[in-house]
Amino acid sequence: MSARKPPGRKKRAASRTGTKKKGARKSAPKRATPKRTVRKKATKKRAPLKVVRGRFARPRMTKAKASPPAFPQTKNSTSKQKLLFELVRARVGVNAAVQGLQPASAEEVARPGRWSVRRHVLHLIVIDRAVLHSIEGALLGTVPAWARLTPAQQATFEQQEASPLLHLDWAEALRRLHASRDQLMEALESIPEEPASVWEPGHPFAELLTRVIVGDGEQAGVIKHWRTSRESPPSA
Repeated sequence: MSARKPPGRKKRAASRTGTKKKGARKSAPKRATPKRTVRKKATKKRAPLKVVRGRFARPRMTKAKASPPAFPQTKNSTSKQKLLFELVRARVGVNAAVQGLQPASAEEVARPGRWSVRRHVLHLIVIDRAVLHSIEGALLGTVPAWARLTPAQQATFEQQEASPLLHLDWAEALRRLHASRDQLMEALESIPEEPASVWEPGHPFAELLTRVIVGDGEQAGVIKHWRTSRESPPSA
């Protein structure tokens, strides 16, 4: 009897011949993965440059806007209101010039022959009082006698009127300064607006008030200049 071959060899032989087993599962076909579409960023197309031939194109001229007035409250005001406003504005400058000044500093003199700040304040009190007493005649068209004096005569007149005030200290001088202007403004506000000619330039009454406005501005300027660049008083 011939020897039997081992059973494992037949299976190997069958596999070599390429025979397929019945009931073997077929592999499922692979699904194709969809390709992702990348969106391109939209780019703005630049407008083509226009070539200007010959003369250069002129820029468009725009009308400049009218600048508002410095003081709009006087735009539609009457002549009286404008003049009183200028009086108030001028006195604001004086008050700003003396604000915070100490009594000792108010007595200093930059150099001999000049006034101290307190003396300038007394001068303003004298002018306010003189104008207050001259209102009635100025409204009638009469220029006050003290306003017609020469500079030397006006200095003498001012010294005479200021002599009763020279003893006032700094605090009292400031109080009189405010009180005299309050009295003057109260008298001016009681004067009617008509006839409007008395409030307009050229009339003695309007010129008298303009003199006060200019004087306030000058005194404020002197005091401000002294405070910003004052010198030490000379030693005795």
